[in-house]
Amino acid sequence: MQIHQRAKTVIASLIAIVVVIMGLEAMFHSAFSDAWSLPLINGSLKVPIPNSVLDLAFDGRRGRGGYLELRFRTLNEKAKVFTDQFCEGQLHQGYDPFHATDSLEYEPKSVLIKLGQNPQYTYYSRSPGTLTSLYGNRCLSPSGQYQVTVDLSEPLLSSVHLEWKYTCTLCWISTPVPNQNP
Repeated sequence: MQIHQRAKTVIASLIAIVVVIMGLEAMFHSAFSDAWSLPLINGSLKVPIPNSVLDLAFDGRRGRGGYLELRFRTLNEKAKVFTDQFCEGQLHQGYDPFHATDSLEYEPKSVLIKLGQNPQYTYYSRSPGTLTSLYGNRCLSPSGQYQVTVDLSEPLLSSVHLEWKYTCTLCWISTPVPNQNP
C-alpha cells in the first residue's frame, strides 16, 4: 500500500513538472515568436487600427527582414486618420503601389515617389487602369518601407491595404532622378 501511494506521488510530481515545463515553453515561444498579433501591431504604429473595423486580416512576421500586410474596412474618417501616419499623409488618386511600374522617366499619370529625404532616391511610378476611387502611395521612413492604399468606392466605408517592410525590396533605383516637374 505504501509503495502504491509513493508511486502515485511520484507520478503526480512528474505530471506537475511536465505541466510547468510546457507552460514555460509556451511563455518562451510567445515572448520570442515572430508572429504578429493585434496588440503588437497597434503597439508598433503611431495611430492604432480603429476599433470599429470589418474584415480585419493580417499576415507577416516580426524581426529582422520582417513585414506586415494588413487589410481592413472601416468608416471613411477613421481610414483617413489611420493612413495619415504613412507617407506624410499623402495619397495619390488613381495610384496603386501594389500594381505599379517604376521608371526614372516621367510618363503620363506617373507619381513621384520619394524614398526618404534624399532627392537621389526618387523615381516615378504609375499604375495604368487603376480606378479613381483608389488612393495610394509608397514611401520610406526610418522604420521601413510602406505601401498603402485606400479604396473609397463605397459611400461610407473605406478598404485599407497596408504593407510595411523592414527592408527595402523596391528601392532599386541607384542613380539620381533629374529635377523635373511634370
